Amino acid sequence: MLLQSSCCWNAARLFTTIFSRKLTNQVININAHHVRERQVRVCKRFGKNSWLLRPWFLRYIPHDGYPVNIRYVDTSPDDDNSRPVILLLHGTPGSYYDYFRFIADFGDRYRCIAPNFPDFTHTIRTGGCFWHSAEEKSEFIADLLADLNIKRVHCLVAHSLSAYAASYLWLYSNQQPYFDLDSLCLISPVGRFSFRWRQRVRMRLLSQACRLLYLRKMMMPSSSSTTWLLQGQHIPRTSILGNRHLAMWKALTENLSNYDSYHLRLRVLSGNLQIPTLFIYSSNDKLYPAIVYHNQLYELQVEGDEFDRYEHYENRLVQTAAIDRSDSWIRVVDFSGGGHYLHNTHTHLIHSYIDELLNRVNIAH
Repeated sequence: MLLQSSCCWNAARLFTTIFSRKLTNQVININAHHVRERQVRVCKRFGKNSWLLRPWFLRYIPHDGYPVNIRYVDTSPDDDNSRPVILLLHGTPGSYYDYFRFIADFGDRYRCIAPNFPDFTHTIRTGGCFWHSAEEKSEFIADLLADLNIKRVHCLVAHSLSAYAASYLWLYSNQQPYFDLDSLCLISPVGRFSFRWRQRVRMRLLSQACRLLYLRKMMMPSSSSTTWLLQGQHIPRTSILGNRHLAMWKALTENLSNYDSYHLRLRVLSGNLQIPTLFIYSSNDKLYPAIVYHNQLYELQVEGDEFDRYEHYENRLVQTAAIDRSDSWIRVVDFSGGGHYLHNTHTHLIHSYIDELLNRVNIAH
């Protein structure tokens, strides 16, 4: 029995590896000529403040900012700002590969920009110059777009943990050095601002271990302390034990996201800003419970009968909004049969909703 299960497991891993290689080749064939790389000095605004007034994760910023080599996708790099810009932010872990289907569908009509956030390898190589906080990530995006001379974003698409950085982008939109923002699309946004105390302890201990070299060396995959710290990180155990930096990257992103005040940024969005917004999630998400999304909808003042819901198995629309939301600033869609990466598993349906959002904004402008 043990031999049989081992053979099945090896066969599954082999199938996954082959499928991943084919998928990667498809992505490269579609977007290889759109991939760009440039060095940008980011977080310059924080570097001008006195280091005594900054939190610990911002005290290492040079006066003129971090020099970061940014790898990103730009479907119209020579554009003269005639095409509307769509900004795509990936989750943690993730990359611009997460949006290859989106870029294939919208890249011919819009200027799609999808940057890669710095990973934990960059933090180690630079001696701790980028700690992946929500503030640093929002400044990272703002400085990149300023370097590209982009002053207006037609739609901001954020997936998973990038919702924290996106919340600062909509909060400071229409302010210097940030850009003007016309619409917003949140896909499976992980706005967990009520962690359990055990999860808080794990995240903070892991964050402290990331800061000190000798503690990072102690974080070996085989140690029992590492296993306890990595519990509840919502990453496959094989990936965590194979790459501890991946777990550290995710823990820093969650711990330094200002999740305690995330609900206040949602209230600003629903109260004063009311930017045209599309909120897409799955009540059957395998990584995060449905309460994570329902808490956000509560802060956005959306009731349970005010959004579209699709059937669990056949993706058939079984509930439409009880009220006419054609004039509303927000539209919510629940794909109850989907997972966390809805934009890759329900591509056609989600792109139709996004296309409707973009058309509404085009008409409004």
